[in-house]
Amino acid sequence: MKIILLADVPHVGKKNEIKDVSDGFARNFLFVRKLAVLATEQAQHSVAAYKEHAEKKKSAEQEQYRKLAEKLASLQVVIKIKVGGKGKAFGSVNAAKIIEHLKAQHHIELEKEWLHLDEPLKSTGIKEVPVRFPYGVEGGVSVIIESEGHNPS
Repeated sequence: MKIILLADVPHVGKKNEIKDVSDGFARNFLFVRKLAVLATEQAQHSVAAYKEHAEKKKSAEQEQYRKLAEKLASLQVVIKIKVGGKGKAFGSVNAAKIIEHLKAQHHIELEKEWLHLDEPLKSTGIKEVPVRFPYGVEGGVSVIIESEGHNPS
């Protein structure tokens, strides 16, 4: 019997897939639990339309993330931190602080989990922070960490 899955079913398939299963399994398990429907001609057309719509949405979002990655590559985020007499920083710069300054300086909002810092930044200078967007789009942002207060030059 040909069915369309309404949810992910282990060892059977993923949501919106069309599968061939035994009649008994479909009637006694999948239909009863509302995990699948009979794959009528109309249902198959609606699944195809849904998949096409989802693919268009995915490619549009992917393009949006690509443009954002290009924009980030040309930007620099300046963050001032307190530095002691021996050049040692008081505190550090983490992903949340970078996101906060990026929003304040360039009006760009990122998700915290997109920034990939191995460890918080604790020294002055220019650092490249990798950014991994959904759908495999990657980029980076330059973070300039400066000493707060007096200018060392």
